[in-house]
Amino acid sequence: MITHLQMMQLNVPPSAIIFFSALFEFVTFDIVPTDDIYQTTFAWENIPYSESAENIGYGSRQIIENTGSVPIFMIIIFF
Repeated sequence: MITHLQMMQLNVPPSAIIFFSALFEFVTFDIVPTDDIYQTTFAWENIPYSESAENIGYGSRQIIENTGSVPIFMIIIFF
């Protein structure tokens, strides 16, 4: 939950950004690389919410892009 607080427009020191970006890799553990899958499926522009959010790992404003492979696994479990 703390890593998601970085979406707010706060002035964060660079050392905290480095720490949270490393922590963000563990929070959004992706088994399936979804960058190409979502890009070809939805074809939207990936515009980050803010510069600090992009530095941490939120490369898009779309929630599907930011959740990684979770939506794919939810669809697989549903079917």
